[in-house]
Amino acid sequence: FAPTDKKKDFEANVNLLFETKWLICVIDNALEKIADYPEYGEVYSKILFHYYLSKDKKNDDGCMVYINLERTSYYQRKKEAISLMGIALWGYSLPTLLHEIHKGENIEQRIMGGKEYENTAIRFIK
Repeated sequence: FAPTDKKKDFEANVNLLFETKWLICVIDNALEKIADYPEYGEVYSKILFHYYLSKDKKNDDGCMVYINLERTSYYQRKKEAISLMGIALWGYSLPTLLHEIHKGENIEQRIMGGKEYENTAIRFIK
């Protein structure tokens, strides 16, 4: 067996990987809820993804052009998107996953989802 220090480092790295997957799952759930929001849902999710989560992040001007919004509309939608992200995370995604954990359900399949992640926190927006 490896020395105790290396074993502890290995365990810490494995735990970090699972925590990262769990956080990605939580963010994905929140973004899916935001994308389903009746008015501007797709716009909100695109702003959040391209400005904060994408591997190739865009600045405000880049997002405005990509999403095709005028400056005032963009900043209004961005502010609304950030608020909705907070509501979706704290009001839906985290409570849902915590409830499943407390019930003793196996959330590993839900976290892993059988899908590979491509260095982003979202799977459904291109």
